[in-house]
Amino acid sequence: MLLTPGRSFFAERFLMSIVLRLRPQSRSQFLQTIFSADWPAFWPSVWIACLLIVGMPHAHSQEVSVRAELSAQQITRDESVMLTITAQGIDAELDSSSLSENFDVVSRSSSREISTTFSNNNQLINVSVVRWVLELLPKGQGVFTVPSVQVGDYETQLLTLNVSDIPTGASRDIFLEASVDTAEPWVQSQVVMSLRVFQAIDIVDGGLDSPSADNMTVQRIGEDTQSLEERDGREYRVTERRFALFPQKSGPITIEPVILNITVPADPSRVRGFFSPTRKLTRRSDAIELNVLPRPSTNAAWWLPAKALEIQAQWQSDPASAQVDQPLTRTLVMQAQGVLQSQLPEINIPAIDGVSLYAEDPRLTMDGDDSGLIAEQRINWALIPQRSGPLTLPAVSVEWFNTRTGQNETAQLPAETIIVAPASASSNNSANLTTNNASSDQQQGVNSALNDSSTNPLSDTASADLQQSLAIQEQAQLQSQGPRITALEDSVQRWRALALITLFAVLLAVLYWIFKRSSASRQASKSTAYSAVQNRLMPLQGVRKTAKQGDLLTLKIALMQWAGEQWTTSPPTTIDGLCAKLPEGDARDTLAALQLALYSKNGGSMAEPVLQERLNKLSDNLVIAMKAIEQERMPRGKDKRKEAYQSLPPL
Repeated sequence: MLLTPGRSFFAERFLMSIVLRLRPQSRSQFLQTIFSADWPAFWPSVWIACLLIVGMPHAHSQEVSVRAELSAQQITRDESVMLTITAQGIDAELDSSSLSENFDVVSRSSSREISTTFSNNNQLINVSVVRWVLELLPKGQGVFTVPSVQVGDYETQLLTLNVSDIPTGASRDIFLEASVDTAEPWVQSQVVMSLRVFQAIDIVDGGLDSPSADNMTVQRIGEDTQSLEERDGREYRVTERRFALFPQKSGPITIEPVILNITVPADPSRVRGFFSPTRKLTRRSDAIELNVLPRPSTNAAWWLPAKALEIQAQWQSDPASAQVDQPLTRTLVMQAQGVLQSQLPEINIPAIDGVSLYAEDPRLTMDGDDSGLIAEQRINWALIPQRSGPLTLPAVSVEWFNTRTGQNETAQLPAETIIVAPASASSNNSANLTTNNASSDQQQGVNSALNDSSTNPLSDTASADLQQSLAIQEQAQLQSQGPRITALEDSVQRWRALALITLFAVLLAVLYWIFKRSSASRQASKSTAYSAVQNRLMPLQGVRKTAKQGDLLTLKIALMQWAGEQWTTSPPTTIDGLCAKLPEGDARDTLAALQLALYSKNGGSMAEPVLQERLNKLSDNLVIAMKAIEQERMPRGKDKRKEAYQSLPPL
């Protein structure tokens, strides 16, 4: 195909417009396609396009660059390294999936800043710089090539990292040791595991995992202890943490390595300040194998493997002063070493002849000492003797398995005999000493008559007359007290009715107060939610002002700043990302048109009239979209409240 000089001129202009609109990688592909074709007449145009690419930067383009940097070139296998990726003039997301083959990304963070500078043709442009910081933990040791990561269509350079083995001997700054008191425990018996952290340098922050294994119950023992110890000629500060492990199944069990994740100063020899650089270390203990022995064949109904067990009895009052109908309190205490409180059996209440016995619910507690856990059960018995004389309390026994000797044993509280005295005469007569003035006079009259009868014996007729006189006096006394009792009952009824009315009035007042308070709380929550929406929409003033000016690039920056105020946890960094967070509507359509205009021929310049008309309404449309999002977030009605409750994370 041949081109005339006139056609060649138009072809050159066409190539220039296409090449200037392409990104650097796309430009190279386009030029390769042209050079591979057999187009002799296009050679002048091709050379002109090459000169334009090399010597004439785009008037509206930013300086584009992507680079990666490691915080260290050499680390150990249990040490992390920071990978920093800096993208300038690129509006795209980071793709770090290529790192997963040789590294674990344990944490990541990002920051964004926008600065104003002059381009190569002395035009004022805005340059955006995005930084991603990834914390990498190598999966092995050796010389690793950190692969390239992508930011949009751009890739970072390759980096080299040397990962060495974990140091040993005196060169260790921090290490972890794990040990158990026995490697062959009985099933459901206690295994004391000690974790010891040796440190020769300061630890800024960190955490130690708990032991874990299949079919294993883990219980921490007490608090951490501190000590000093020398290893390999170097002094270390030692922090010891102890756990009680209870294997629930016989056979081999593997205790997984315990992981220590810590943060230490990057340079331990320097004085550490608040903003001093740090690095992360990971230490692992060795795995521990247990051979769990099965339960031996015994006749005991309850399997209780323990190191020691004893039963004691405590009296809250002296049993030597026991009397009939006077309660006594006896406390039984069962204490076992190396068991959980849930493993203790319940002591049965014995039946004792001549005693009314009432038992409280057992109180269970658990503590720890050097030998491990100590479980205790306390139960109070209230005994009320019903007869006098010797009273024997039966023996109490508990069968258990001694893990130290491997033998079945029985802990026994021997029988105890107490002597119960009869009820005292004063207690029997105290109920009969209630008298009044009238009865006192009558008693005096009766006593006088009886005294007279003792000196001058009465005949049977006189005795009958005396008894009849006493009966008449007693009946008269009851008749005189009847109106007083009736009046007292009426008074009690009146006070009872008044108390019920008062209680009902107080209940109504409390219900009214609760109703008013809940109404005020709902109004306050609605007002607070509305105020929160209005406060978050305040930065739209900058978007409204920039949109009216028509500068597309400045408007994009203002929109990203506004989006960062709305979604603080995961702010969008691109126009497409912002569109994805907004519902369908005018705001989303306008942003899509803005994105298209930014990458058009006049990208970054003033908006076209049609687009400008839509941008003038952008801020109002964003307000409508955000209010729609807020309404979706707030549950309404019974079903919505139920859905909100069900969306809570499990506790």
